[in-house]
Amino acid sequence: MSGTITQNNRVQEQRTQYTLEDCIYYINLVKEILTEETLRRLKTDVYHASVGRLLLEGGNLTEEQHDAATFLYEHHFAALKIFTTVLVRDLEAYEREDETIQSIQRLSLQDN
Repeated sequence: MSGTITQNNRVQEQRTQYTLEDCIYYINLVKEILTEETLRRLKTDVYHASVGRLLLEGGNLTEEQHDAATFLYEHHFAALKIFTTVLVRDLEAYEREDETIQSIQRLSLQDN
């Protein structure tokens, strides 16, 4: 689903195709285990990305308003996509690890 590239000793996430709704889904999936500060920041990003998107969809904006709405949407949506990409990557890794542990347990039960 997501991949990483290494450049200048920094790992960068490749662009993802998550929608704002996808990001909200994954936040809701894990919100019970997030710190209050993290959840507050994510909610702020969802709010501002949503406002920016609504402004852009509404049209009838001056060039300056369009630029501001675009920045508002893109900046906050980018933060949400990064969070979602890392979360999904970690969930997939956890799932693979869990499957490996279960396979090992089944094999050890078969040996007994």
